[in-house]
Amino acid sequence: MDNKETWHRIEYNDDIPHSYGCDAIIDNVDGLSLIYYCEQDKKVTIVFDNFVYALRKSIESATMETISYLHKNYTSIFPKYWIFEVRNSRYLEWLKKESKDLYTKETMRHFAFFTEQELIEVLSEIPPKIIIEDCPKPKRYQEDDFMF
Repeated sequence: MDNKETWHRIEYNDDIPHSYGCDAIIDNVDGLSLIYYCEQDKKVTIVFDNFVYALRKSIESATMETISYLHKNYTSIFPKYWIFEVRNSRYLEWLKKESKDLYTKETMRHFAFFTEQELIEVLSEIPPKIIIEDCPKPKRYQEDDFMF
C-alpha cells in the first residue's frame, strides 16, 4: 500500500468560480463556514455542519513546499481547481499523534481550500456542503473612508 499523500479535487455539480482568498471564517456552535466571494459575481460558502477537529490557515508564502509539490504532481487539477480532499494526509497523521491515537485516520478526512492568498485545511469526519450563490463582491472600502 502506498502511503504517499495524494490530493483529489472535490467533485461538485456546478463549476466553482475562481477565488483569490477567503473573505470570512465563521466558527461557532453551528459548525464552520468558509466564505469566498469569487469571480463572476458568485459567493461560495463551504459549510461543515458537524464538529471540526482541526482548522489550519496558512498564507500562500508559507506553503511554498506544498505549492511546488502540487505544481509538479497535479498539473491537471492545480491551480485550476482550489477545493481538495487530501488522502494519506500528514496533517491527519499529526492529529492522530497529538491526540494519542484518539482520532484515527480511518474516521477523519482532510479537506483543503487552496487559493492564491492562502491554504485553509480542515479535519472533519464528513465532507462539507458547498453552496454557490449569485452575489456581487461587497465593496470593502468606500472613497469616503479615506481622508486626504
